[in-house]
Amino acid sequence: MEWPDFVKIKFQSKYIHNKINKLIVFIVIRARHKNNYTLGPFKTDENGELEISRHAVKELIFSTQEQFPMDYADTLEKCGSEITVEIESKSSLEERWHSINEFYPDEAMKLRQLLDNQSNFISSQTKYYLNIDSKTRVITIEI
Repeated sequence: MEWPDFVKIKFQSKYIHNKINKLIVFIVIRARHKNNYTLGPFKTDENGELEISRHAVKELIFSTQEQFPMDYADTLEKCGSEITVEIESKSSLEERWHSINEFYPDEAMKLRQLLDNQSNFISSQTKYYLNIDSKTRVITIEI
């Protein structure tokens, strides 16, 4: 996959087209070998936008490979072009926090800070399947 230098994902309400700020999301990048990469949590800014750079994605993938070398193999360039944007309910995010708190305290702290001021109003997990390439600049997701 050739990830663009930067990709911006905009979140807005499907019915009234308002931006959705403070939304916690995860990005899953499809690997061709072994496990997919789940990046995040990320939080949308005051404009309901999330910007992710190729450099940041490569660093996150490298860090994941270093921590779990038996579970992850692909570099970003070897991953597929399919990504999944996942949005969880607040209760699901709370459950996630409880499950990682003991073994991954740094990740749990990051999630806890995001949870204190978020707008995940959905009742169950929602997934959006997208394709991305080097020409992708802006993606709009209506919730």
